[in-house]
Amino acid sequence: MPHVITLNQETDTPARRERIGKVMLTYLYDRSRDSQQAGARGQDFIAFCGNEKRLAFAICDGVSQSFYGDLAARFLGEKLVAWL
Repeated sequence: MPHVITLNQETDTPARRERIGKVMLTYLYDRSRDSQQAGARGQDFIAFCGNEKRLAFAICDGVSQSFYGDLAARFLGEKLVAWL
């Protein structure tokens, strides 16, 4: 499986399109208003990878205001996509 692509939790990512094999993937990342106003990283996480035959992705919903919810979402997303 190719390199796992992740989105930065510290900034918003405008909508992007990327072809992976025969699939056209459209994605974006937008932090909550609270996170934006506080300059904090988002609690959610997106990761994906793929090739001509398969696509693996994870969208992990972090728990807002929890102790390191952003790190837990990132850890789970990276490990899950690598495993898939």
